[in-house]
Amino acid sequence: MNSKKNHHYLSITSILILLLHGSITIIAQSATQPKSIWTTKVDANECNILKISSDGGIVVVGSKGSGDSYSVLKYNRQGEFEWSNPLDSNSSLYATSITEVKGEGFSISGFIGAGNVRPTPFTYGYAAVINYLGVVSWKRTLRDDTKDFFMGLFDNPYIRTKDSCYALLYNNAIQPASKENGYELTFHYYNKNGDINNVILDTIKDCEEIRVHSFQQTADGGYFGYYYPTSENRPREYYVIKLDKNGAVQWKKTWQENVYTLRGGTALELRDGSFVVANNTIGPTGNAQLRKFSASGELMYHKEIIAKQLTKINAIAETKGNGLVLAGCTLDFDGVDNKWPTERQDNYLGHVNSNGEIIEQSVWGVENKFDILSQVAVTDDGNYIIGGIGGETGTAFISKITPNVSSVFEVTSEANVFNLRVIEEGTKQSAAYTIPNNANVTVSIYNLEGKEVHPLLQNTYQQAGTYNIPLTTSQLVTGQYFLRFTDGKTSVTKPLVIVR
Repeated sequence: MNSKKNHHYLSITSILILLLHGSITIIAQSATQPKSIWTTKVDANECNILKISSDGGIVVVGSKGSGDSYSVLKYNRQGEFEWSNPLDSNSSLYATSITEVKGEGFSISGFIGAGNVRPTPFTYGYAAVINYLGVVSWKRTLRDDTKDFFMGLFDNPYIRTKDSCYALLYNNAIQPASKENGYELTFHYYNKNGDINNVILDTIKDCEEIRVHSFQQTADGGYFGYYYPTSENRPREYYVIKLDKNGAVQWKKTWQENVYTLRGGTALELRDGSFVVANNTIGPTGNAQLRKFSASGELMYHKEIIAKQLTKINAIAETKGNGLVLAGCTLDFDGVDNKWPTERQDNYLGHVNSNGEIIEQSVWGVENKFDILSQVAVTDDGNYIIGGIGGETGTAFISKITPNVSSVFEVTSEANVFNLRVIEEGTKQSAAYTIPNNANVTVSIYNLEGKEVHPLLQNTYQQAGTYNIPLTTSQLVTGQYFLRFTDGKTSVTKPLVIVR
């Protein structure tokens, strides 16, 4: 481990000491790799896509070989290999999306380029379904018969829709094609009958291309996309767009960054219908920028994610407690010519609460190696599956890990509506709270994995007033826990440390 990582980090022990003096917002950074439950080497050069399947297993799409051919690999919930299937013999295939279709298996979509190269602007769509035994049951190419090509760039995500059709946002050159004329951002929908519907969403001139880095179907049947134009001469702009089910624009937002643009980033729709977007910047003060938008497009927060000189976010997942886990890497930056680092990159894993505040960060890697987390997913037991490349061998891997500090629950730093607090009287502790209205109350203690370890009060009807419940914790070992109160509608969580 590189010794320079040890500067300016709070140890877990330090966090526990601070917690003893009252409620705080947890902000921890660790140079230690999160505890691994299991780790499995993936037979690929990169872990490009990762999904948790309905049986609790993991489905990975990984590229392998110089031609970026792709395979789908299935592992069980213990990380044990089950099956693998190459998607296509065409080495120019580039996979971008995987969706589980109940009763069918796994729908894979992407692009096929012209020739044995990664897809170029002269590309067409590819779709396949692999059943639960790993056998390709259906595949086809998706193309506009009125043209030789219709796709834009290999970044563009092609997705399987809820009605078993396909859609994407793509980059279409304004004719005659030139940087000055720019590009159109087009919504493309390919239905079951093979009919194609194109809707022009945006026109951006004086740009070299439009890069779409996230495109997903939303819970309401519409779509959400994150994209930006590239050009050396125009402001560094970023866009998010919300569409209805027919591709009509419901709202669009844009912003600028005052530092160098670093390609990439990602976006995610949250359970409450809001959206989070991470875009990456580079420069002496550049880091990942995290923004949250409401379902109607209002900016709810903008936070900078800082772990080292430069932090890059590749994937986001929502925790069970409405927090976020961020996966990516940190990069060394020379601060002179704004070039990509050439010596090392380290894994990055961060946790933020619902307000975008960092509550924990971890950075780890192998000396002078490229370690990059590209994927993250939350398991049904509150742990994480991470995927990336790195280590001594520099190969792809997936790993199930336990977070260093729990982000399963919201950690509050200020007085809350219920005034939940811990009262100490000699050697005894109690949980005190106030409820403004009659309610069914539950009070429990949870561990760092988000598991209930000691119920104190279970769905008990109480009238409005102030209450005091003894904290009977004799059966719990020394360590960090969370005290959680809920009235059935609102929950409040406070950190709790037990010392024997």
